[in-house]
Amino acid sequence: MITVRPRMGAMLAMLLLLGASLGVGCDKVQQELTGAQDQRPVLLAEREALAGKRTRLSGAVLQGDTDLIPGCMNDMKATLDSLEMQAGKMSLMDGQDMKLKVASARNIIKDAEPFVMQNDVEGVKAQQRNLDQVLFEIDGLLERAINMTDAAPTGGGS
Repeated sequence: MITVRPRMGAMLAMLLLLGASLGVGCDKVQQELTGAQDQRPVLLAEREALAGKRTRLSGAVLQGDTDLIPGCMNDMKATLDSLEMQAGKMSLMDGQDMKLKVASARNIIKDAEPFVMQNDVEGVKAQQRNLDQVLFEIDGLLERAINMTDAAPTGGGS
């Protein structure tokens, strides 16, 4: 007959609890390194929205439509707000990079506002080229984050 001493039983229980808490901790570390795995649909939608608003703004700037440009810039600001919120759910490195890129994009939009108010199309075009480069980098970050998440399972097992 095997007898367990009280101290040994308490030590065994403590080791089991520690092992369980480390398992939860590992999940947290993995999420910080790779991002939340259930964010694929949201990131895909964000990427699509960014592409649409980028195209709309570029078109307005190329046409010199000074009436449409302020609305496009406000739409872009809203998208940047949404992207910043999603950055917290991305991997640690990509999330920080996203926050920096979003801040850069906001600064460029802020720098473009005086040109918009003065109807200086050439000044707006210059700022839009700068913004376009940052938005391209944001798109790359979104693509990487999407690729790091799990694809939704497909139905159809037989």
